[in-house]
Parts: sequence; structure tokens; C-alpha cells
Amino acid sequence: MMVIVFRLDTSSICSSTCFWHVSETLDRNNLFAIDVIEIQADGDELNYISRIFEESIPMPAARVASWFGDDAKAVAAYLLYFHGK
Repeated sequence: MMVIVFRLDTSSICSSTCFWHVSETLDRNNLFAIDVIEIQADGDELNYISRIFEESIPMPAARVASWFGDDAKAVAAYLLYFHGK
């Protein structure tokens, strides 16, 4: 499973979360890469992201990985582009 933490709007310090699995789509109307604060992944989702971003962003050798800031935004942008509706 992947957990995506994002700001509710650009002027807010409040955040929300959504969940993603490899076989699912993301709603482009409710999630924007620029608002993503953190992404945490494990299992199939971590393996998927590891294959896509193996040279681009740090890949911990743990069973669960977290990315913040620009790395999290890059992952979110990729997912929204290729798995968004």
C-alpha cells in the first residue's frame, strides 16, 4: 500500500491522506503533485516505485520507504500522469 499525504490547499497547514495500490487509479481532480508532502510505500507499491525511480530518488533498503519534498512530488506526478483519471 502507498500512503500519500497532501495539503488541502496552498494557504493551509492542514493535510489529508489518500491510499493507492498498484491496480488502482488516482483522482486528478482531488490530488495535485504540488500539494504532496510525503509518500510512504511498502509491498508491491514500493517495488513498483523502486523500478521506476531506481536512479532518480533515494531508495532505502527497508521494507517500508518514505519520501518527502521534491522526491514525494516527483513520485506523485508520475503516478498522476500514468495512473490518474
